[in-house]
Amino acid sequence: MWREFRKLQQSGALLRLSVVRGMGVKLNMPCRILNTEPENGNLTVYHVDEKQVYLFKINEIEKL
Repeated sequence: MWREFRKLQQSGALLRLSVVRGMGVKLNMPCRILNTEPENGNLTVYHVDEKQVYLFKINEIEKL
């Protein structure tokens, strides 16, 4: 899975990420992967509509 994230990061591909945050809040965002941290289980993404950076734990990601 981390290998797939790394490929998407290097290509700069636009993807739609479905995330479940604390308290059951669901996010569905168009984004690009900025950084992967397999040792910490973190994924940093750039939300292209909001122009903001988000940091997610891998267990928060529901679907790519």
